[in-house]
Amino acid sequence: MSQSDTIVNWRGLVMSGSVSARHKIQAFEGWDELPPDRRGSTPRPQAHGTFTAASLSDERTITVGGACYSRTERDAMLAELQAVMSWSESGAEPLVITHAGRTLTADAQLTRFKASVTSHWGGGHFPWAAEWVCSDPLRYADPVSTSTVFPTPRGGLEYDLYTNGAGADLGYLDYGLASDTGRLTVTNTGTAAASV
Repeated sequence: MSQSDTIVNWRGLVMSGSVSARHKIQAFEGWDELPPDRRGSTPRPQAHGTFTAASLSDERTITVGGACYSRTERDAMLAELQAVMSWSESGAEPLVITHAGRTLTADAQLTRFKASVTSHWGGGHFPWAAEWVCSDPLRYADPVSTSTVFPTPRGGLEYDLYTNGAGADLGYLDYGLASDTGRLTVTNTGTAAASV
């Protein structure tokens, strides 16, 4: 697949497959593929195969490779890459990728980065590659948020005393408004499961 419309944003640095990109993407893997699966399968005693078990996704690994070319900006471009491709002790950070017409985000940790000095260095060209690992393999669109109140206890009890025989309550004791539970429901309108 062509990388021309792919945009990777890491810590504010934009890498793109566009021909005119400052940090040009040439290889891109791990974003659209299914991550490796993790199943707790149990062998069938005295029979072929295993018992069916739930298949869960393992972590997702994303690799991006590219190159920079500019005789006048070569050193500055390398410094820009090195500034954002560094270790962080803060844990996962958002990796935002626009690819195949969708912009999705994954919480990622940078695990590898390499910029190579090759025979073309003098001409202003150097290749680079980066790798991220996403412990949560799911990719997320813009977050959906909603709010609720804290639980509020009130009386809220109603005791039925008698009915008319057809199921309608005619007599009851009412101890006030129902309590607010503080619970809410959020609907996932996407096409993939999401963790809660």
